[in-house]
Amino acid sequence: MTAPTVEMRETMRRRLADDLLDARSRMPSRELDAEDERQLAMSLVLRALGEHSRERIRDGQPPLNADDEAELVSAVLADTFGTGALERYLADPTVTDVLVHGGDTVHVVHADGRRERVAGLTATDEDLVEMVRTLAREAGARFDASGVEANFALADGSRLFAAIGVSPRPIVVVRRHHLAELASLDDLQRAGMLDARLAGLLRALVLARQNVIVSGGTQAGKTTLCRAMCHEIPSDEHVVTIEDTYELQLHRSPERHPMVTAMLARPENTEGAGEVTLAQLTRMALRVSPDRVVVGEVRGAEVIPMLDAMSQGNDGSMGTVHASSSRAAPTRLAGYAIRTGQLRLDEAMFLVATAVDFVVHVAKGADGRRRVASVREITAGGGDGLVISSSELFVATRDELARPTGVPLGRERAEALHAIGYEGWR
Repeated sequence: MTAPTVEMRETMRRRLADDLLDARSRMPSRELDAEDERQLAMSLVLRALGEHSRERIRDGQPPLNADDEAELVSAVLADTFGTGALERYLADPTVTDVLVHGGDTVHVVHADGRRERVAGLTATDEDLVEMVRTLAREAGARFDASGVEANFALADGSRLFAAIGVSPRPIVVVRRHHLAELASLDDLQRAGMLDARLAGLLRALVLARQNVIVSGGTQAGKTTLCRAMCHEIPSDEHVVTIEDTYELQLHRSPERHPMVTAMLARPENTEGAGEVTLAQLTRMALRVSPDRVVVGEVRGAEVIPMLDAMSQGNDGSMGTVHASSSRAAPTRLAGYAIRTGQLRLDEAMFLVATAVDFVVHVAKGADGRRRVASVREITAGGGDGLVISSSELFVATRDELARPTGVPLGRERAEALHAIGYEGWR
């Protein structure tokens, strides 16, 4: 017997696409709903499969067995209505990233850091581009000849980035949120990202309405930790989230967060209009009476309205930023503020120092595991306005969990934590 190949799958997918188009054209008077269309597709692909089997027999080739036929039907329907060949990796809880360089070159990264080459997704690069275009349309995004990149969320919350024309072959990267299903700091503690004492401190920072920046490198777990901390926000508060793809997903947990306004940036349309930036959304957020503002990732002009929100009454706000350490994170924020041309260096440093209370840094260890590596309290701006003073309260060595350094909390923050009943810092 011969198992279905990628080429066979692509042939069947194209055949189904043509048959569906022909069938739709024959029923102009009735709009098909999603279930009707899927049932129609099922009948068409089964008919095509029967014809394909007869052709193979005529050519002296063995037909597929029942299991392989079922696998082929499932794969073709997934290509047409779902995430296609990606589905097998999105369904694998051990896979954190899918890296694609052309239709036949695919690697996956596992939660333990192991990297593995796997079967190709499509027979040709053109089919890969078409697959991404289909997924983009379903997500309300765009990936066509007028643009070289796409960045959008799949139905399961995974983030897909694709680029064409900037490399010899199309590039597709799917980043899954490892631990995305873990909803609390206790869950992250059980997963080995932090210990009970640190989980208690981070929970207290949220309840005491401290402004927190979560920093770290690419794939270090920034969003995972920020989401878990957000889940500690009391349910009676109005939270506004600002992202370019829905990664925090707080609005999808109404039992925890019944009052969430989820704002999403969008690129310009084909006419070059309609763009909505993170900076615009952050300014809008301040007009909808939020208790807290959470910026999914700070990387530009949105930093100034976010810092304004933190320092003008929206205490307990949060954001994430790419940085190499907890010490570097405040300077990175100030750098973004300077690039807007609105602030001098000393003004930017002062704004960061007065707005941010704590930086929590996450890192991916040599063993592939993500851990909280540092917690730093921002104490004050330097006298010349060019230095941000801070104290590191927790630090991790090698691949160990972060432990207390013995440096005490500042009096003002200690009193704020004491007011909500937290004494774990003593």
